[in-house]
Amino acid sequence: RASVMERLVLDPMINSLSPPPVRSLRLWTASVGLVCGIVVACTLRQAPPSVRPSALYTTAPHTAMGFHTVRPTTQVATAARADGARFPVARRPLPLLSGSYPYPPSTHQPQHWESAHIFADSTPWAAPTLGSLAWVLTCAAVAGAVGLARCRTSAMEPPASWVMMSTSGEAEIPAPGPFDGTVVDTSDNAAQMAGEYGYSCVVRPEDGVGGWLAHRNPDTMAPGSGPVGEHGDWVAAALPDLERARLYMPPGAVLKHRPRLLILYGSLRPTSFSRLLAYECARLLEVLGADVRVFNPKGLPVRDPDLESHPKVQELRALTQWSEGHVWCAPELHGLLSGSFKNQIDWIPLNTGSIRPTQGRTCAVLQVNGGSQSFNVVNELRRLARWMRMPCTTNQSSVAMAWKEFGDDKRMKPSDFQGRVIDVMEEHYKFTLLMRENVDLLNDRYSERLERQEKGRLQTQAEKEAAKEAARAQAKKDEANE
Repeated sequence: RASVMERLVLDPMINSLSPPPVRSLRLWTASVGLVCGIVVACTLRQAPPSVRPSALYTTAPHTAMGFHTVRPTTQVATAARADGARFPVARRPLPLLSGSYPYPPSTHQPQHWESAHIFADSTPWAAPTLGSLAWVLTCAAVAGAVGLARCRTSAMEPPASWVMMSTSGEAEIPAPGPFDGTVVDTSDNAAQMAGEYGYSCVVRPEDGVGGWLAHRNPDTMAPGSGPVGEHGDWVAAALPDLERARLYMPPGAVLKHRPRLLILYGSLRPTSFSRLLAYECARLLEVLGADVRVFNPKGLPVRDPDLESHPKVQELRALTQWSEGHVWCAPELHGLLSGSFKNQIDWIPLNTGSIRPTQGRTCAVLQVNGGSQSFNVVNELRRLARWMRMPCTTNQSSVAMAWKEFGDDKRMKPSDFQGRVIDVMEEHYKFTLLMRENVDLLNDRYSERLERQEKGRLQTQAEKEAAKEAARAQAKKDEANE
């Protein structure tokens, strides 16, 4: 879809100067501006050096505006200016800029179009048309040069998840369309906890923390990349049809950072299909423009209040606090979701002090089945999400006989199930963009406002229970005194 000039000249130059999130728009600005400027400059060199091109001549009735018709019917054409003087012009019209042009706006609007040609004359600004065109193209070229310079000097650094793109056999994934890549959450405890192992393909050996980008191709680490098998990279192939969602920005949006999505899966098996499905979801969300982190449940202890300081527990809770939406992929075991997945949900509290880590976060639910298709798990996941005050994306996916839907290359095969996964992720991405702008409004509840007015803050459940016990004890004492 790109021009030869872009592929051979501009792409390598831009790739060497800028990270992916700031490259896409400036690439096109530079391409259009520089190419147009070069073409116009080369074309206008065909005019005699003693004259300067400036006028677009149309028909004689418009002489009051400085526009006149010139018909090159003789060997040497002449033209008339508004003052009646005539002068020689170029022997032939400039080929690239010749053609049919509309008449200039005036009180004498013609009822038809007529062929006109751009000529060179000795009056620099006899008419504004060509001059304006030259100025526009010059400004475009300058804007392109500025864009290239800003790619290098911009003080805005992208998040660590957007590493430099590699062109070694991988389809190029564009940077997020409308988002500037700035990180507004300065209290990202998960990133501080994981350090260099956070946005990487491997976990920290001593405690299993990190490895949030295990879904990417480790050779390129390109966003949305993965193993390329016999069916190719279907995520990259689907990208052109996701352009509208990728460039979508809610009207009046205030948040400019990329949507933050946490992905959970529910199996520890080496050939876990829920993990493979979660990885496909992560790739789709990345090419759409999301900041994605996949939590690895291996090493997470069984729910025990005495183990709340465990690194994996702290990581899961910090990721939940960081996120603006979740994606849940769970297998069906004995008609219900797996214990591994439920254990992750059990470690996420409804409230931590006066903070509710999941309230207002969006949620998308998917399940994999070893046998025929069912919806037991997605229905249970929706009930869990409602209990945790998380609005769910209406669409969902249930992949039947998952062992048939994934190949030896660990990628999902082309099928209707694959199409449904794309549908769910596209909808969830847009749903998250809409919901995150209104979280504060939707979470502003009457009862909580009263509690803040009376107590100064939202109380924990333990504080509420202690207050109830104290009230009951006081009531018994009062009754005994009577």
